[in-house]
Order: sequence, then C-alpha cells, then structure tokens
Amino acid sequence: MSLAKPHIPLHIIRQIEANTGLLFLEDQPANEVCYANAPELRDDFKTGFTLQDVISYFSGQKSDHADVDALLINNNLETLPLPTDAENFWRVVNKARRHQ
Repeated sequence: MSLAKPHIPLHIIRQIEANTGLLFLEDQPANEVCYANAPELRDDFKTGFTLQDVISYFSGQKSDHADVDALLINNNLETLPLPTDAENFWRVVNKARRHQ
C-alpha cells in the first residue's frame, strides 16, 4: 500500500520561495550529479527545497500545532505560519527529521 503525497498549494510553495530565497525543486532526478541540494550539504549552501522538505517543515510545527497532520490531509495549511527566512525553514525541517 502506498500513501499519496499531500498536495501543497502552489501559492504556499511560492510564498516559501519568496520568504526564503530558495527555489522549489519539483522534479529532482534520483541520479542527479549536482550536490547543490544534497541532504548532506550544510543548510546555508542549499539553493532549493523539495516537497519532502515542505512536509517536514509543516510536521516540525507539531509542538505548536498538534493538528498538522489533519491540516496536511485536508489541504488547509493557511492557518500555519510560513518560514520567515531560509535559516528558520531549515531549522524547523531538521527538527522534524530528528524526531521522525
């Protein structure tokens, strides 16, 4: 059984891009040679983010917003705060990944 990826509205993706200065990497090939956005790269060198990063960002807010999973499922993310800058974005993403 495969779980469907949550749909993140395009206007939210665009707002994250505007706030962080990062680019959304919609289709990232599995055999990509460039390491510009590799998970092992320090956050301050990354130039883009993926759908999984956005999901991790919203999941990382669970302590403040216990119903994040329901918001993702119901596609009602407008009530959650968006990142203010790239540093804030990656801090929350990394926090979520440490707790997975």
